[in-house]
Amino acid sequence: MKASDRVKAWIAEHFEPEAIKVVAFPLLPGGHRVIDKTGEEILAHYDIMTDSVKHLFPARWQGELAKDQRKIFEAILEKHLASMGETERTKHDLERVEWDEEEQVFKVYFTNGNWWNYTLEGTWY
Repeated sequence: MKASDRVKAWIAEHFEPEAIKVVAFPLLPGGHRVIDKTGEEILAHYDIMTDSVKHLFPARWQGELAKDQRKIFEAILEKHLASMGETERTKHDLERVEWDEEEQVFKVYFTNGNWWNYTLEGTWY
């Protein structure tokens, strides 16, 4: 079964179809955003390392970012993840992101222990 099909099956098992909107998120294998009627969402994707569907709650890693900051952050994250191969990308589930006012960077932490600084110019180090 393809990654996308496995994620869709997981979504069907856990949600009522009429209560959600499902949007493809192609940066992760089989990735789909699941958005409920209140606007809350999760991101479900297939993890090739564990051969299972995983999910995260973007609101938890977006924390207190302002709306304009969140848009900038999401664009940089998309660019960063796209620069990785598929196997490497699956190792990078977001844990949290924080805005560092003094340094003017996003501090981005992944569940695998890796962390990066994302600049407002769209680079990371």
